[in-house]
Amino acid sequence: MATGLFQEKELLQKLEQWGLKDSLKGSTYRFNLKYEATRQKEFVTELLNCPPVKQALGLFETVSQVETQNLRTQCLDMTFFDRLQNGIVGAQGLIRGTYQDQVHNIEIADLLREYLLKEEESEHEGLFSELEQKELLFRLFRLLVLGGGVCQYEDSVAPYLEHTKNLYKSLVTVKRDSETQKVFIDSQAIEVKCIETFFPLDQENPHPQNVVYLVVNPS
Repeated sequence: MATGLFQEKELLQKLEQWGLKDSLKGSTYRFNLKYEATRQKEFVTELLNCPPVKQALGLFETVSQVETQNLRTQCLDMTFFDRLQNGIVGAQGLIRGTYQDQVHNIEIADLLREYLLKEEESEHEGLFSELEQKELLFRLFRLLVLGGGVCQYEDSVAPYLEHTKNLYKSLVTVKRDSETQKVFIDSQAIEVKCIETFFPLDQENPHPQNVVYLVVNPS
């Protein structure tokens, strides 16, 4: 069974503004195959070959090979992004501008997109570590900030943060440890880095917005 993720009117309006309404797809599925981390590739392959998933992704051939990478789900709140105030975001949450450039046909006109697309050339290189950039929360934020083909970008970081938070909450399951009473996220996030015949792993200079993320909530 599949249900759409993007139902809220305000989010749909923002996705349209950011050029993502037609290209960003999200659905939830009830899947009767038990998830085991040791058989992750087999699980993902089986899932991608389910008719509703194939239809959602536009897959017309049987998937026989995938490459995956585990993402992290350690973030429990949005303080993760407070460090953006160290130069990228200024007073009242406004994103600082920079010289115009373009990467992958994505316009760069502010320090945030410059960091996300050209970190090695940014004065803010290392703001988020390589490990932190594997957080699902970071990946969702980057997805919204970079937008789609025809994107009206935000002057303020607030809308990006708000809808990143809402998407994250809709994707992961939060639990409380009965012994320690500590809150934790009981979800496994996966990036599908290669789907045979759909987008190959060895493609040169892959587009940063050509991504597939899976979030498994086993309980």
